[in-house]
Amino acid sequence: DVEIGDVVTIGECRPLSKTVRFNVLKVTKGTGSKKSFKKF
Repeated sequence: DVEIGDVVTIGECRPLSKTVRFNVLKVTKGTGSKKSFKKF
């Protein structure tokens, strides 16, 4: 389960619906509530 504060890695994929074109690749349990976006 994904909770607030977890670090989630997403990846682009084929369109799953009209607006959703990504899926979750990895969930890392985070300890802080720091919001940041990184390219991978």
